[in-house]
Amino acid sequence: ENLSNEDIRSTKYSIFTDGSYKGEHNFGSSFVVVDGNKELYRYIRPGYLTSKYYAKGSTIAEFTAIIEATEFIINKRLNDVTIYSDSADAIKNIISFGKITDNEILCKFSKIMLEQNKKLDLYNLHVNYEYVKGHANSVFNNLADKLAQEALTINIKNYFC
Repeated sequence: ENLSNEDIRSTKYSIFTDGSYKGEHNFGSSFVVVDGNKELYRYIRPGYLTSKYYAKGSTIAEFTAIIEATEFIINKRLNDVTIYSDSADAIKNIISFGKITDNEILCKFSKIMLEQNKKLDLYNLHVNYEYVKGHANSVFNNLADKLAQEALTINIKNYFC
């Protein structure tokens, strides 16, 4: 299924997020900021997991991309934004966030997003969160996917040092 311009919410900005996880320690997160059909900004970030979180690597990568995109919105004071993610779990968690969960990762993510949402409210910034089917020929979602995979190739020691 294709995500056409007609399918994209009628908000000022669209941000497509993605996360990628391969192997033991490394994950990558990315997002692409779009105004209509025009790409405005790309973000790419490698990440490192301890062994405790290997089983949740993909989830952490997806959540990290959304958190970073939300931080970007706050820092740039972007209003009227839709964040798209191909992680149904991440979107479900955001929509129902605040509910009690015994999942440590979801709990940490919810706490971070609660703080992010307080900042969004403080600056009167409106953000929607939408699920988009992955690998469905959406140019910008595919670009976010490609960037998240590229993040896996970045030497993390050089990135953060």
